[in-house]
Amino acid sequence: MPSVDQQEREHFGQKVRLAIERIEGASEPVKDKAMPLDEHSIRQRLKTLSQDITSHHADLLELLVRFDDLQGWKTSGARHCVDWMNLEIGVGTQLGREYLRVERKLRTLPTLRALFRAGELSWSKVRLISRVADADTERTLCHAALDASVSGVKRLCAGYRWKEDINGSMSQRRADAAVLMAETSLQSAGRDIAIADRYQVIVSVDASELSAADTTVTAVVAGSDISTPSKRASVKGASPIARETARRLACDCSLPINTTANGEPVDIGRKSRIWPSAMARAIRERAQHCVWPGCTQSNHLHIHHLRHWADGGAASVLNGVSVCSAHHTLVHEGGYTIQRVEGNSQRLHEQFEQQQHTADISQFDVEKDLRNDKESFNAVRTLSPECYRFRVIDAQGQDIKAP
Repeated sequence: MPSVDQQEREHFGQKVRLAIERIEGASEPVKDKAMPLDEHSIRQRLKTLSQDITSHHADLLELLVRFDDLQGWKTSGARHCVDWMNLEIGVGTQLGREYLRVERKLRTLPTLRALFRAGELSWSKVRLISRVADADTERTLCHAALDASVSGVKRLCAGYRWKEDINGSMSQRRADAAVLMAETSLQSAGRDIAIADRYQVIVSVDASELSAADTTVTAVVAGSDISTPSKRASVKGASPIARETARRLACDCSLPINTTANGEPVDIGRKSRIWPSAMARAIRERAQHCVWPGCTQSNHLHIHHLRHWADGGAASVLNGVSVCSAHHTLVHEGGYTIQRVEGNSQRLHEQFEQQQHTADISQFDVEKDLRNDKESFNAVRTLSPECYRFRVIDAQGQDIKAP
């Protein structure tokens, strides 16, 4: 077979091995690589496989768009590329449309596209960023997504006004419908039920958003020329809502105000080992989910003293952090501690050095450029303060997010 290249020979050999295994009745195909058994090796293999799959996923999307541009699906009689995908490669119609949408958008977003093709940003992150990014915001969003969880990227993309809201959206209509249903239900309920605190619909909004005439207000990151988009009003547990909807709701509802400094709610002035309801609400509002890296729990959160009240820690917003029940138990019984980073210049610098991943020699130029850009990192830290405000230390004194 002199005319067949090495790749084709390997592919042919793999098919022969699979055929032999099936003939001999093997329960499943035998892989060339032995599957690891110890926890560390399994973790490393999972990360490597995930990166490889993501890289191949990026190739799949690019080839699909090229195939669509050439109208290669016509020869099979398909109406369009999505129908062809549905039949020939087993991709459902909804996902098929999303594949084509994302890849066509990636043609205008070179940084996002490069990170996707290198396997550094997963499909889940790429599809979220592609919905809101443009040439001006792409680098910041990509930098933020490098070490963030998928749920963190989702909050970042939904929580800020990256682009103008155009004629509302499906999520806006759903949010309006949810508010209307809640109002109707409470109006028909008895007074005792209607005024119960547990039935409140909580809308979070910056005061500047309620009064500013310009809906494109941005905040400038201290010490740099980078500006960040304004925070969007949102219904807790649901979705962002339009500015005008927030203004309407603020006209005739109770309006508790949490004063903040640099995005941080300040101490409301009481001192007790029991958290006053207003203070607990401010702490939960700050992150709106458990602060443990990767945890998505947003309901039934506990308030944890960073410095225990028995050791002189105050019941203040600065000394409180919201955690779920499972991670609260880990902190008290598993040897973990949560430390505040904000305000400590040494730890802030350590965060920047940690996200650089200097020991990773496999970084390609685009990723390395983002990770070494301190100004960009400061913008990311401003946009996602809850990801950088605290750090979790294990029993050996190591930051659990360290690479």
